[in-house]
Amino acid sequence: MLNELFNLLKEFSEGSGPSGYENEIVKLISTKIKPYVDEVWIDRFSNVIGKKSGEGKNSVMIYAHIDEVGLIIKHIDEEGFLTFETLGGLDPKILPAQRVKILVKNGFITGVIGCKPPHLQTQKEVETPYKIEDLFIDVGASNKKEVESWGIKPGCFATLERTLEKIGKGNLVSGKALDDRVGCAIMVKVAEEVAKEKFDFNLYFGGTVQEELGLRGSRVMAFSITPNLGLVIDTSTAGDFPGLTLKKAPLKVGAGPGIIIMDSGFIATEEVKEFIISTAEEEKIPYQPIVIKGGTTDAAYIQLTKEGVPVGSIAIPSRYTHSPIEVVSLDDVANTVKLIIAILKRLNEEKLNALNKFKPI
Repeated sequence: MLNELFNLLKEFSEGSGPSGYENEIVKLISTKIKPYVDEVWIDRFSNVIGKKSGEGKNSVMIYAHIDEVGLIIKHIDEEGFLTFETLGGLDPKILPAQRVKILVKNGFITGVIGCKPPHLQTQKEVETPYKIEDLFIDVGASNKKEVESWGIKPGCFATLERTLEKIGKGNLVSGKALDDRVGCAIMVKVAEEVAKEKFDFNLYFGGTVQEELGLRGSRVMAFSITPNLGLVIDTSTAGDFPGLTLKKAPLKVGAGPGIIIMDSGFIATEEVKEFIISTAEEEKIPYQPIVIKGGTTDAAYIQLTKEGVPVGSIAIPSRYTHSPIEVVSLDDVANTVKLIIAILKRLNEEKLNALNKFKPI
């Protein structure tokens, strides 16, 4: 399974889909999931949804956001250099000297984020971190007119360019956009693995857009399709590298998927938490319970839809989040696939009704 997951994740990671312009990933996930579901469609907000029809009226939905942090072009000067704003939480300190893809109508234009060489900086400039307004993109053009002739204009989107590679001799991989293309890969693999299963509920797979801009796609999707149980797959910051501690970020890469009990926008209900944890323990799947302040996922808004939705939030531990060298373990990815399949096989009409019933006083 690990080689299959690596190849699938490589396709998703190397695709371009910044928040607000996820077209390439919408097409990719639609193509990948279509063989395993009964229908696929794209809603008005560009979320992509697959449905595997079941025999009952209840529904379960698996979510992963398909967008990545990126850039949007702000201005083109007369010499042909571009300034930009960030989409989502990108740290300006990591941007100098990065290669980027600027997405245009018929493909992309490669550029580089330039900056003043260190030996020409003043001492104060050397000691001061870059701000976004200090940075620019060089696309190799002679002037503004040439840039515009290539289809680049203010409002064009851009992504950092990086391939997904294995690092070391274990099962760790590094690349861009693993937040949350790893969730996309898991979702597709789960769809494949349960394609022949018969469920007494409808099973939906939802790729949400604009998560990095404020969980926007999930708000629309959860209102349109309000499941009896939602399972959100995302990454969460590991604390197992220099500069962080497990006390601050209690996740280790390679130690199993995280089960989020609480984050900045979400608290799991007791019933859903116990159901997911007991499933992991019965299946002998390693897991890590998470209580963390700082960041949240689509689960925050899905849980608050209409009368309330029971939601489980599962996180793949990730180092160097929102950078082009994010690191995850394929073992954690595979164990997340196993956990979600085990959860689905334990669900039925009785269990879903129990998770949704109002509690008597």
